[in-house]
Amino acid sequence: MGTELPRRNLLKALPLTAAGLVLAASETSAEQRPAEAGRILVAYYSRTGNTAVIARQIRRAMDATQFEIKTETPYPEDYEATVEQARRETQS
Repeated sequence: MGTELPRRNLLKALPLTAAGLVLAASETSAEQRPAEAGRILVAYYSRTGNTAVIARQIRRAMDATQFEIKTETPYPEDYEATVEQARRETQS
């Protein structure tokens, strides 16, 4: 694999990247934000709850509206089973 990051490490880094973006955005004062700042929507899906935490941070930092996307049928708790289900769904 060389210098490639394993998939799980990459997935773990994504919320940290989002948190960095939130911190950068939160440093912008209300006067510097566009006039449509109240029209920001944070829509998210969180299987384990980790993304929900980041979504709440983004919502607070951006003074946005938050919307949780829910699946009709919940994904399995097991990670590998979830990956397999997602693979089947994307092939449909």
